[in-house]
Amino acid sequence: MAQGLGSMRKSFSLSFICLLAASSFPQSNPDADQYRLGPEDAISVSVLKHPEFSGDFLVPANGVIQFPVAGGLKVSGLSLAEVRKQLTEKLKARLLKPEVSVTLKMARVQRFYVLGDVKGPGIYDVKPGWGVAEALSAAGGLGADVQQKDVRVTIEKAGTGEKIRVGLPQALSDGAAKVAPGDIVRFDAVQKLPVYVSGKVRNPGLYRLREDATGLLAAIAEAGGPTEDASIAKVRVVHVNGGEDVVDLVPTLVRGESSTLPVLASGDMVIVPEATSKFAILGFVSKPGYYAIPEGRLYTLSDAVALAEGADKRGRLSKVGLVRTENGKQTRSIYDLGRFLQKGDSSQNPALRPGDVVYVPETNRAELGTILSAISTSALLFNVFKH
Repeated sequence: MAQGLGSMRKSFSLSFICLLAASSFPQSNPDADQYRLGPEDAISVSVLKHPEFSGDFLVPANGVIQFPVAGGLKVSGLSLAEVRKQLTEKLKARLLKPEVSVTLKMARVQRFYVLGDVKGPGIYDVKPGWGVAEALSAAGGLGADVQQKDVRVTIEKAGTGEKIRVGLPQALSDGAAKVAPGDIVRFDAVQKLPVYVSGKVRNPGLYRLREDATGLLAAIAEAGGPTEDASIAKVRVVHVNGGEDVVDLVPTLVRGESSTLPVLASGDMVIVPEATSKFAILGFVSKPGYYAIPEGRLYTLSDAVALAEGADKRGRLSKVGLVRTENGKQTRSIYDLGRFLQKGDSSQNPALRPGDVVYVPETNRAELGTILSAISTSALLFNVFKH
């Protein structure tokens, strides 16, 4: 009876050891072309008829195994087939036709690390085909008040130390970044800096800019961009340290030229002033009034009428008056804007200047004297308005 119990115990122990050894391997038999070696893998190398070159080897942290005769070989990231091929080539220096086989004796634990701005940073079991989305889900998602658009992902590959950096939205959309055993995946929220934007922007206020996007244009864009009457040629940047820059954004925003713009710091203030270059369009148009001349571009008589949403039903475009004051002297001109619109006569579509007054007369009262009298009065009112 005792002998029978001993036999049962021996059989059970052997079964348990086999089961434990099997659990150390990947759940599916590792394919020679797919499984990639990494630290803590154990491989067995056999060179036919040459036991002195054979043996079992553990992949160290740096991924380099010192083989007899062949010397050091970095195996991390290689498949078993690739290791066999490289070893065979190295052994040809000593053997005529080396026959080498490489097998996985014991696989490393299939785990990876998730760190950074996640709810549950730690060590997790990895499954084949996992990517950034699965890593984030395993760690319980992003931390409180962390938005996807503000997160950068860094994957440090096991063995090679290679670092893959990508924005979280891109990583989730394309699914290209994969996670392997031993990898370290970091989710880092980009810090945000408070910056004030005031003046002629659509939504002035306090904005928090990403630390990797603290340019002047980014701040103005966050505030909705400049308004129609903004002066982008004299944008002020008041730094928290007391310094100040005056920046001309016309080359960048209007002409598309590249230029070096100031980088903002926490607490800086951006002030977009009001444009002082204005003209008036009065008379029989849909929206008479005073308008800013856009900086950095040619603005013509037809542009002025278009900005005022065109002539109304009584307006006459064939006798549009223009009053211009230069060096204290006033000049008055009449232009046939209809001729420009119909036949492209550019002589009837002059460029406007700051302080110009445009007057669109009534169709049934288009005598030259009446027009000149009307626009002279308008010019006087505009000059009063300017001062």
